[in-house]
Amino acid sequence: MLSIAIAAITVITVGVFVIRYWLHPFLSPNAPRADAGILIVEGWMDDASLKRVLPVFAAGNYSKLVTVGGPLTMGAYLSPHKTLAELSAATLIAFGFDSSALVAVPSTASKRDRTATTATAFCEWLSVHYPKVTSVNLYSHGVHARRSWILYKRELEPAVRVGIIAPIPVSYNPNYWWRSSEGTKRVIVECIALTYTLFPKRSR
Repeated sequence: MLSIAIAAITVITVGVFVIRYWLHPFLSPNAPRADAGILIVEGWMDDASLKRVLPVFAAGNYSKLVTVGGPLTMGAYLSPHKTLAELSAATLIAFGFDSSALVAVPSTASKRDRTATTATAFCEWLSVHYPKVTSVNLYSHGVHARRSWILYKRELEPAVRVGIIAPIPVSYNPNYWWRSSEGTKRVIVECIALTYTLFPKRSR
């Protein structure tokens, strides 16, 4: 009985350690490709995260920055921009980004698999405008990065290699994400969503 109790305590201790200290880095990987010619930016991110794209682009050897995203779900009737791709592109220009190096690639509306829909739209755009590009980097946000990376790799590879850049969140401490409601919510939601991505429901 003692050995069973020790084994149970060990498993629980290891589980807590993994969840606390390994889960967040796993969900928010950083593996950019040095040879990437295009930087993809997910358009749903907040302004602070978008502003941090500028030095990332400047530090790389990119020819284009491409914003992606579907239709706005709030404020579309008041905004001249109807998609997240267009809104985030306009925001980057307002931050001083060179508009000649910027392209917005909108995707269609989707109630499910929205990230996959943006990946498909980007793939179609890339095949038409930059068919010779063989490597890109995806700029996502925090714990959403792993899932986006998987979906873009699924759509583009092996013809186009995909790297990932996940900036450190500023709204909570990623080293102690469980101490904030936002960090806890983001991690839990992304774990569920990642499971859905890894094991998609087959259509009948």
